[in-house]
Amino acid sequence: MSGLELVGPLVGEMGSIGVGEMHTTIASKFAFSKSLDDNYNILVKDTEMLHAIKKDKEMKAQRNSHKDTTNAYKLWTNRVSETTEEVQKLKLKYEEETLPRWRILKRSDLSEEMEKKSNCVRQLMNDECLKDFLVDKPPEPVLKELNVPQISGYPTLQGALDNTLVLLKNNKIKIIGVCGTKGVGKTTIMRNLNNNEEIAKLFEIVIFVKVTSNDRKLQEKIAHRLMLDKGINKEDSDDVARRIHRELEKKRYLLILDEVEDAINLELLGIPRDNNNGSKVVIVTRFPLVYKLNRVQRVIKVAELSPDEAWKMFRDTVHAFNPKIDSPDIQPTAKLVCKRCSRLPLLIYNIANSFKLKESASSWWAGLEDLKPWPELQNQGLEELYSCLKFCYDELNDKRKQKCFLYTSLYPADSKVYSDYLVECWAAQGLLGDINDTRSYQSARNCGIDILEHLANVSLLEKGEAMIYVNMNHCMRQLALHISSKDPECSFYLQDGEESENLSNSRAWQQARWVSMRQVHELRRSQDCSPILTLLLRKNPELTALPECFFENMSNLLLLDLYSSMITQLPSSLSKLTVLRGLFLNRCELLESLSSEIGLLQFLEVLDIRDTKVIFIPLQIGFLTKLRCLRIPFIASEDNEAQNVHVISKLRRLEELTIQVISYEQWCNDANNVLAHVASLENVTHLRCCFPSSIILGEFLSRSRSWHNKQNSFRFTVGCQNSRRPQILESFEYKITNYLRYCNGGQRDDPAIIELVWNAFVVF
Repeated sequence: MSGLELVGPLVGEMGSIGVGEMHTTIASKFAFSKSLDDNYNILVKDTEMLHAIKKDKEMKAQRNSHKDTTNAYKLWTNRVSETTEEVQKLKLKYEEETLPRWRILKRSDLSEEMEKKSNCVRQLMNDECLKDFLVDKPPEPVLKELNVPQISGYPTLQGALDNTLVLLKNNKIKIIGVCGTKGVGKTTIMRNLNNNEEIAKLFEIVIFVKVTSNDRKLQEKIAHRLMLDKGINKEDSDDVARRIHRELEKKRYLLILDEVEDAINLELLGIPRDNNNGSKVVIVTRFPLVYKLNRVQRVIKVAELSPDEAWKMFRDTVHAFNPKIDSPDIQPTAKLVCKRCSRLPLLIYNIANSFKLKESASSWWAGLEDLKPWPELQNQGLEELYSCLKFCYDELNDKRKQKCFLYTSLYPADSKVYSDYLVECWAAQGLLGDINDTRSYQSARNCGIDILEHLANVSLLEKGEAMIYVNMNHCMRQLALHISSKDPECSFYLQDGEESENLSNSRAWQQARWVSMRQVHELRRSQDCSPILTLLLRKNPELTALPECFFENMSNLLLLDLYSSMITQLPSSLSKLTVLRGLFLNRCELLESLSSEIGLLQFLEVLDIRDTKVIFIPLQIGFLTKLRCLRIPFIASEDNEAQNVHVISKLRRLEELTIQVISYEQWCNDANNVLAHVASLENVTHLRCCFPSSIILGEFLSRSRSWHNKQNSFRFTVGCQNSRRPQILESFEYKITNYLRYCNGGQRDDPAIIELVWNAFVVF
């Protein structure tokens, strides 16, 4: 092809420009056409280098998983992708189209386009954004907990979670408390809460941390969760607090603080508390006092699993590995093992995993036997729980409190032990100090209530309704029995159905300090029982008699409790109990009289004979000059006269008196006479009594020697035949000590009664 033929098309296209400019353009077109292959190769190599750079950056980003790429880098990768697509189109055009050299115009256009694209690629290769393309990641909104046990099949746990969610959606509540004993499942509930999908929608960030006793360590954990632990001076807690505050003040956050044991100053940590944007704090603790110290607005109490839930959890855990648990020769023993776990998920899970490989009934039974002295058992869950509980016991750091705790283990696990009664038992043992002419029984009782509340606040005991009673769960009881078994001063013997053996290293019951026996049919005369200080024979409905010489060798006995037994009389050997301080005969429904020997109990401080058939008032009581607390029924004698009423006025040290009215009609006749003697007592600070009318009440108040001189508590009913504690009082959060109840006694505008009304917590 001639030169004219090659140049002709170019001249035709550029006919409108000048000759000089035309020459330059034609030369450029020839040059681009000639360098097409070179520009193609350069573009391919530059693109390969660009991809290599991108891959290197991606690998670096992967190695620095705690970092994120900059937004500029993200835009750069988008541009790389777009450029790559454009380069690919140029490559296809080059490879698929055959462009002979004489196609100068098309070759030059393609070559020029490739050169421009190469320049673009080189610009991407040298982009400034590649120098510092990694930055610190923002914290994840939620750090999902791994291997979280499911709680959906357990209403007790799921209910606590659901209740927490409801409170988290309440804009009026900022601080929520979750409280329950060790091992009850609080942390598991919180882990499920952390992973809950609703939480991710409610909050911009969730901070879930286990609290340490060191505030600085806690602050470091929070800063680490917020990814603020770099570039700050960890030694400067104020600086860390400022950074935390700055990070959270405009965010809707949820802060879950697990295992809190004391008050936490959130402001010092840097946590904003008044941002009013729906942020919440959840305080998780086993100590009821903690949520009071931390200004918690609502409390969710996590209870032990129900027996059915506990068995389901235990059975399901074992069954996953060993279906033999359902066999009739293993399941009964398995249920006993499960019962040992006190319905606590922590124990259930660990004990179930210890038993899951046992194949035979005999191996299950052997395991149950090994489980009884559980503190020595080499089991991670048990050791963890025991270590925690033992720490709580040691932290009491007070021998008196520790002995009061150990003494409470004499009562069956999870049974209701009434607070007033328990304090009286402690007092009888001398655990609350001396009671004498300079120190009142009320002082000792106050000391006991203080100890009781402390034991409940540190979760060694559990509070019942309004602190009317307490109970000790199985784990705490096992701990207490284990410690007592190693302390000669607290040696014990138990026979209560649950523990039908001596848990104190096979020591004979006669040699123990504290003895509790249930399901007893008969008792034999003992040889030497001088070490015994407490003898609890409570709730023995088949015990109808005590041997005459039964107390012959119990000269050191301080407390005797025969509550709810079927004895008809007391043995003459009662006179040997010369140092006895507490005698409980209440609900001995067949007991008709007190033996004359009771008058020899010169140190007796507490006597309770309510719900017996003992006629008001036994003459022998007049000899009990150190009596501080008397609870007695009013039952009319056969001649319808209250006998020995004058005996009351002899009880000069009496501080607490309860008169349980059984014969109401006769009481209406005798009340004035009886109450006149009661009014003569100068030290009574607590009186529980029924007044037939407001007139009699007013007269009593006006002439009572102790009423205006003492700090009194009272439980008065006026015109009420039933003087038992009204059910309405059970609905109050705290124990109500002063109440006045009117039935049919009329009312009177007596100044003394008006003053009484003002002092009553409840009037109805």
